[in-house]
Amino acid sequence: MKIELSWPPSVLWPNRKAHWKAKIAATRAARDEAYALTRNALNGREWPYPDAGIYLTVTGHKPAERGQDRDGFNSALKPAYD
Repeated sequence: MKIELSWPPSVLWPNRKAHWKAKIAATRAARDEAYALTRNALNGREWPYPDAGIYLTVTGHKPAERGQDRDGFNSALKPAYD
């Protein structure tokens, strides 16, 4: 199954100082987007292996040539993982 998420907003990156309200809103939006896209990819079916672990392969494509590190990228995706 392949799911394409949008690039995480800057307030979710760990080294960015953002207002707590903005961070909560971005966290909810990222979590809701990941949930909706996953449910859509399953086409209304249940996950076929409820007791099995889930293995992820994450590929990130930066929208611009900025200095963003892999660890920060994984941290910014945490709401989507949840």
